[in-house]
Amino acid sequence: MYVNWVQSLPQLVDVRCWNYIYHDVKGFVTKNGGRKEKAKVYKDDIKTILKAKDEQDSTTTFLRVTRKWSELFTDYYLKHKVFAPKIGLVGS
Repeated sequence: MYVNWVQSLPQLVDVRCWNYIYHDVKGFVTKNGGRKEKAKVYKDDIKTILKAKDEQDSTTTFLRVTRKWSELFTDYYLKHKVFAPKIGLVGS
């Protein structure tokens, strides 16, 4: 059944787009002296987290990928809960 997207807006909690998240990550990394290649690693890791099938999978993935993250980026990620606090609420 087709639902008018305007009618759905009042029920939306947050609307996020992966592209904005990636842009913010790249900006943070380069602003803090990181290279484009490092930003790509973080973006790929975040994409893996966002593609998790549920919150448990997301947490497991987060714990695995953050082992290679810098402390600075991990703090940034944790501070900015714009990164899909609820799996499934982010548009690819």
